[in-house]
Amino acid sequence: MFNNLFNALFGARAPADLARSTLARWEPLLQPIRQEALVGDDPGYEDDFLAIKEEVAKRSDINDALIVESAERLLKTSAKDVRLAVYYIYGRMRRDGAEGIADGFELLAALIDRFGPKLLPARAESQKAALEWLAGATFTDRLDRVQGFAGGPLERTLSAMALILEGIGKWPEPARPALEALFRWFEERVETPSSAEGKGNIAAPKALATASLLGGEVTSTRDLLDRARQMALFLRQQPDGYLAAYRLMRCVRWDTLTEAPPHEASGRTRLVAPRAELRAQIKRLMLQKQWPELLDRIEPAFAEGANHFWLDLQYYAFMAQDHAGGAYARVRDLLATDCALMLERLPGLDQLAFSDGTPFADDATLEWIARYATVRDIERGESVSPVAVASVSADLAETEAQAIDLAAQQSLEAAFAWLQGLPAPAGERDRFVRQLVMARVAERVDRADTALHLLSALETGTQRYQLANWEPSLAFEVKQHLLRLLRVRLTRKDADKAALSGRIEALVGDLTAIDPARAVAIT
Repeated sequence: MFNNLFNALFGARAPADLARSTLARWEPLLQPIRQEALVGDDPGYEDDFLAIKEEVAKRSDINDALIVESAERLLKTSAKDVRLAVYYIYGRMRRDGAEGIADGFELLAALIDRFGPKLLPARAESQKAALEWLAGATFTDRLDRVQGFAGGPLERTLSAMALILEGIGKWPEPARPALEALFRWFEERVETPSSAEGKGNIAAPKALATASLLGGEVTSTRDLLDRARQMALFLRQQPDGYLAAYRLMRCVRWDTLTEAPPHEASGRTRLVAPRAELRAQIKRLMLQKQWPELLDRIEPAFAEGANHFWLDLQYYAFMAQDHAGGAYARVRDLLATDCALMLERLPGLDQLAFSDGTPFADDATLEWIARYATVRDIERGESVSPVAVASVSADLAETEAQAIDLAAQQSLEAAFAWLQGLPAPAGERDRFVRQLVMARVAERVDRADTALHLLSALETGTQRYQLANWEPSLAFEVKQHLLRLLRVRLTRKDADKAALSGRIEALVGDLTAIDPARAVAIT
């Protein structure tokens, strides 16, 4: 199990030997609690234990010292408990970084080596769950932020994990924890990179391990990615460093790609899908509208495994940038263009899937790509401003900008109410244009269905008023906008393709009749 990882790092050496040589260091914490109960009593109701759990559950203002000191005290005087060892690792990681991680895993390995399945909690299921917490999102997310996790600390940690595997391998099968996700985190930083990372960049595992450990010159794609991670983390911690960090990682992971990954006729590749817990966490942050936290989580996720092919991340980033406002919102469209340029170089990438069938881009992401991340729209001269100035007065263009801000801050309903509460338009044309503004606002806040209904009504109006004869530019704009949304709808898996294709064909005919030159450019 995980032989490639250990072989890459330790070669012919026994992986657990280094950790075994440190056991004596932890002797003060390995002494039995008392003769009649070597591992002590369950600490679940002790004040110190409850205080530790409370700190670990916090999202901010975590008292690392309390976690570490309380865990040490309880391990020494009250209980040899897996939960305490796991919390100790977490506290030391937060407080002391890479060295703290190595110390923590060595302590856990020492406890398992000494007491085995006799460790508390007594129930095997609880013991298993405590160890599996190390493979969960709370721990690995924090692990992503640790700087300098290479060299000695990395080697010590993996040796301790090898000793842990030896220990739990002797436990009954149902009691053995599933730590694959944690090992995968390490494999991505030590093992030979996949060919999908870029041809001609494969180095031997030993060379990769040496580069990772010594922090020497870059000799492989994996070394490059590790350096880029560190630089991006540093940039994100600087004022106004988000844009540079974001583009650095995309440059390293996207611009080195020369072709889409190998795939079956069905579009399925051999790339491992994003972790289930990572997908769940990102969707939770999205639903809870925790935009800064979502942006912080997306960046390390992008650097993990084959997640640079997971286009949903770019959609989530776009949405979070838009809602977070400020410097994030100002770079939103620029960063969407970066994605568009990558997709133009690798046509068809958005239709592929990971090895388990998870699509690179789900329906929402495909709609986003069609609307915001496609170079075709730019090259063919489609309007990129909310409403074309040729068709709408400057006052209404400003009104639209204010309505978009209001929709982002409150809701689309609030924006529509505000628009409808403005002084009554002078005539049918102004009312028509205001409804077009409402459609554009709906599209900007990802209410495509609402925009589609409004535009369909407007398109009916163009026929009723014979607008193509009296004001062809405005008629063209409505039909062009509707055509774009229908093409987006056509990308959905549940779309009625026959009906939509018929509507699209009719619109193309109308556009060609109004302005053949412009129609050819966009169709």
